[in-house]
Amino acid sequence: MDRIDRLTDKQLLAYALQEIEKLNLLFKQNNMEQYNLAKFRVNQLIAEIKKRKLTLEKDVFIKRILFKE
Repeated sequence: MDRIDRLTDKQLLAYALQEIEKLNLLFKQNNMEQYNLAKFRVNQLIAEIKKRKLTLEKDVFIKRILFKE
């Protein structure tokens, strides 16, 4: 597993969005074991984003989490 503290800000934000998409896919596949693992990873990424005082555009972030088809 890569070290998120070594990612640039831009890489971190892109990786977070990528992992959110993966999380949505796992949920739709009803793969709860992998979903729960991915959920912890996304939480780590969000914590790192907050720690660096970065922001994702709120509308993009919400759409990626809630409305991804």
